[in-house]
Amino acid sequence: MKKTKSTQKTLAGNNQSFLYQHCGPEWYPLIELYKKTFEFQKGEKIFKEGQQVNGMYVIDTGKVKVIASYGKGKEQLLRLATDGEILGHRGLGGNHKYPVSATALTHTTVTFIPDEIFNKLLKANNGLCFYLMNFFAEELHHSEANSREMYNTSVKKRIARAILLNYEKFGIERSSKQLTYTLSRKDIANLSGTTYESVVRTLSEFNKKGIINLDGKSIGIPDKQALENIK
Repeated sequence: MKKTKSTQKTLAGNNQSFLYQHCGPEWYPLIELYKKTFEFQKGEKIFKEGQQVNGMYVIDTGKVKVIASYGKGKEQLLRLATDGEILGHRGLGGNHKYPVSATALTHTTVTFIPDEIFNKLLKANNGLCFYLMNFFAEELHHSEANSREMYNTSVKKRIARAILLNYEKFGIERSSKQLTYTLSRKDIANLSGTTYESVVRTLSEFNKKGIINLDGKSIGIPDKQALENIK
């Protein structure tokens, strides 16, 4: 982790940042005064499960996965996040410890807002509260939908859904139709609730049928509808 010089361009210049979209301009100076900017390399933890909560994070640039551990060395991939999105919100409340970990998938820059300042922003900005309420509701909806899918859909369907989530969150190159960032086979397996071996076999099958294009570790999506139609 590397701390970078705090500049207005990192967060305020990012018009995707929910803080600047949902807080009144009179609060910008407070944010600028207390925010800190950190850089993380691929594989570095932004915060760890069980760590004391000391604030919220906003992704300036980069790609992040949020995971929870269970059992012996097992992990569940809960969420993918990118530019302008919040991290650390699951630590809000009385527990004051992060129940999940956040790991950088690529070189990532985040802005950190101390807990005390974030709480002040919440109390004074109804728009921010409303945004977070909707965000939590949507996150819960996705979590419940994913839980149902684990029991009610085939492995192939779940793997297809994981690829589509990868596409929806991180995007695709228009010319080549390759994902701008492809999750590792292990992360796809984790997200799909299946094994690494099943992912490798299924991706090979999808590739042979022309549903996806494999180029090394990268995945291309020539026909999104075909992926959506997997049963």
